[in-house]
Amino acid sequence: MGQDVQHRAAQASSRSGSQAFSESLEDFAAHDPSLAAGAEPVADEDAADESPAPEPVVTLHPDELERLKQEAWQQGHEQGEMSAGQQLSSQMAASVKQVLAFMEEEENRRHDIVSRMADLFVQGVCQTVEELVAGDLSRTTLGRDLAEDAAALVRHCSGPVSLTCAAADEASLRHALSGMAAVSLHVEAAQQAGHLTIAADRTRIVLDQGKWAETVRQRVADAMVALTRPPAPEADPATDQPQGEQTAQHEGE
Repeated sequence: MGQDVQHRAAQASSRSGSQAFSESLEDFAAHDPSLAAGAEPVADEDAADESPAPEPVVTLHPDELERLKQEAWQQGHEQGEMSAGQQLSSQMAASVKQVLAFMEEEENRRHDIVSRMADLFVQGVCQTVEELVAGDLSRTTLGRDLAEDAAALVRHCSGPVSLTCAAADEASLRHALSGMAAVSLHVEAAQQAGHLTIAADRTRIVLDQGKWAETVRQRVADAMVALTRPPAPEADPATDQPQGEQTAQHEGE
């Protein structure tokens, strides 16, 4: 019994000591006027701004969502097709333009080549005709060497061969006939230059450079006349047929 009384007295003294210690501590809340007046604390504006706003909730039916996807795909497909078509058209136009420019350049180049060739051909023909008419064949490819022609004929002859020429042709003939056996050359002062007689057995050949040149001139003149002459109209067999033959055919029928 005595112990219980002592225990209770000790607890009472402990409570009184704790209360006295808590009352001796400083109350910091008393320094805040808002808390002292009993006002509610104000929330910070920055803290309010930082809080995320709730996102709107959109609800779509699956069929409507599929329709929107199809419309977006179709619109993108049409725009892509239109863009590809425009790009292809631009490339085709540029390619066609390059081809036309190349063809025009090639045509002009070929026209220039043909024009130059035609001018050279006409110039050559005119020069040849002029020299033929003037009587000078030595500067053209139509000119013939009397000595070379005589040497070629002598090679085809058998047995002894005798040549008679003018004094002007003696040097060239001796040079062309050098080394050939059984060939004799006779010079006649009265013989005309360019006139040569070859005698072998019973064969006698006369080479006349003047007559040969005249023949060439005549052939060239005939060819030029034929080129400048308009073509003759084609004959109609039905109209050109003799009247007698027509009558005979009718009678035969």
